[in-house]
Amino acid sequence: MTSAETTLRYGKPSLIGDYLRGGGGLAVAVAALFIVPPLWWTLGIFGSLTLLFAWFLFRTYEKQVSAVTLAPQGVILRGFKERRLAWEELQAMTLRFYGTRREVKNREGGFLQLKLSDGGGKLVFDSSLEGFDKLAEEAAQAARRQALTLDAVTADCLLNIGVEAGDLIAQPGGAGT
Repeated sequence: MTSAETTLRYGKPSLIGDYLRGGGGLAVAVAALFIVPPLWWTLGIFGSLTLLFAWFLFRTYEKQVSAVTLAPQGVILRGFKERRLAWEELQAMTLRFYGTRREVKNREGGFLQLKLSDGGGKLVFDSSLEGFDKLAEEAAQAARRQALTLDAVTADCLLNIGVEAGDLIAQPGGAGT
């Protein structure tokens, strides 16, 4: 458990990549709106893509201005609004690896996503957060204190980043969350 507060932020390289992907997609979608004849279906397709890429850019900006504070009592996500999750109220934790089929097989590339829930809301973090492993370790310790049972996928992902979670895995035929 942390003895003092630690502030984590999303890394610039991943944000730059997201801005480039989002900006490129938005530019293509907007250009297509002006180039392609204005039929109802082309407006629907490229209008939807424009909204999708604009939303992606907004979410990237939200990550950029966000700060995650790890404290002894819980985790605080500060961005456009502040959201808190107390470790003693943790009710569910999942950790998943996302990537291409090849990345999943080799555990290279891709990214991890950590979801923490207190029953009333959830906080979601991805592995581009600097200090993500520390957050996952703190969450696993909180899950252990709360006597939560984790699914095998979450335990495997924790093990792959160096966090021991064998005692948190649901046993076959046993009850789990």
